[in-house]
Amino acid sequence: MKRRDSAAILIGVLLVALALIWWFRPSEYPPVTVGGKLPGPCRDLNFEAIPYIVCEIDLRSYDVAVFHAGADDKAFGSLEKFDKAMSGEGRPVLLAMNAGMYHEDLKPVGLLVENGREMAPLNLANSEGNFFLKPNGVFLVRKDGKVAIMETNAYAAAKPDVAFATQSGPMLVIDGRLHPRFEANGTSRHIRNGVGVRDE
Repeated sequence: MKRRDSAAILIGVLLVALALIWWFRPSEYPPVTVGGKLPGPCRDLNFEAIPYIVCEIDLRSYDVAVFHAGADDKAFGSLEKFDKAMSGEGRPVLLAMNAGMYHEDLKPVGLLVENGREMAPLNLANSEGNFFLKPNGVFLVRKDGKVAIMETNAYAAAKPDVAFATQSGPMLVIDGRLHPRFEANGTSRHIRNGVGVRDE
């Protein structure tokens, strides 16, 4: 991927449906051995007495991609299987996350684009569950290497030229404000992960 501008991704803004993977570019950096510690771009953080792990990814140093299935076209199904597959290809993984927005057969609920190829279509339906808590959105990596998060209908209208994209929901922060359906005293205490974009 060609890199023109500096970029950083801040984990914590959009729940994603699939694995987002960052790895060192082997030609520029030595292999990473984490040894039970957080990788370099990550840190522990507490907010209102709740612990988080926040990872800031600078795209001048890392690649970011979305993967769902292996060479056999079967969904990885776990981060362990994914890591083993990448290691077998000589691609060391620095960080992988998986929000688990899948149907029972492990097909993605919404849009999935891998290496410029649409593997699953954009989902504009209304239904129950986190994915459909509107507005939902799309995390994308353009073919020029820039990243963005777009609300689903905005993505449908813009039809950007993407290398990687994944749709999920709900969006957590929209134009600097929390999702309007979030309740201060909501009952959900499930552990979540997400991705956000601070600049392109």
